[in-house]
Amino acid sequence: MIRCTVIHNRTGPMAKHIRLESGVLVKNAAAGLYAGFARRHEIRNLNEFGDLVQALNQSECLTYGIPQAPYAKLTTKKRAGGGKIARTRDYFSWPEGPAIWMLDYDADRGALTPDQLHDTIIAAMPELANASMLWTASASSCIYLGDQELAGIRGQRLYIPVLCGLDIPMLGQLLTKRLWLAGHGRIDLSSDGKRLRRRLIDACVWQPDR
Repeated sequence: MIRCTVIHNRTGPMAKHIRLESGVLVKNAAAGLYAGFARRHEIRNLNEFGDLVQALNQSECLTYGIPQAPYAKLTTKKRAGGGKIARTRDYFSWPEGPAIWMLDYDADRGALTPDQLHDTIIAAMPELANASMLWTASASSCIYLGDQELAGIRGQRLYIPVLCGLDIPMLGQLLTKRLWLAGHGRIDLSSDGKRLRRRLIDACVWQPDR
C-alpha cells in the first residue's frame, strides 16, 4: 500500500486563491495552518491516488510524508504537544515502504508541454522510462471565465510511486543534478546581487512535511 497524508485546515483554504482584478489574474497564497488535522491514507495504485487528488477540497492538501499516528490534530510549532503536532519534520517522516515522489514544474522555469516535460525527465533519468506516472496541472493553470481561457497550463505535477519513501531525497538530488548537467538550469541575479539557482524541477519540495 502507498501511504501519504491529507492535511485539513480549519482556519481557511489550503489552495491558492486566484481572482480577476481589472482584467488581470491576481494570486494569493494559501491561508496559514493554525488548526486542523492530518489523516494518513493508504492507496493501492496511481488510479486511486488520482481519485484522492480529485476529491480534495479547498481546505485540504497532501503531504507525501506521514505522521506517526494514523490521525493527529494539527497546531503551530510553538503550540505542539499534549496530543497535537505541527506540520514540521519533527512530526512527519518519509514512509519506509511505498510512497509518492512528486515532481513540481513551474512555467517560469521554461515553457514545456506535458509531453515535453515527460520526455525531458526521461532523457535525464532513463531509469524512469517504464515507471508509472500521473500528470496534473497546478492550481494556477487552466482558468476560465465562462468559455474564455484566462490561463493555460502553467505549473505541472508528475507523481511517481516509489518502493521506499526514504529514497525520495536521494532520487530528487540525483534528478536535479542530471537535469542541471543536461543544461536544464540557470543562475539569475537578485536585486542585491545574489546568485539564485533556477532549476527545471523545484528541489525544495522533497521534504516529508511539504
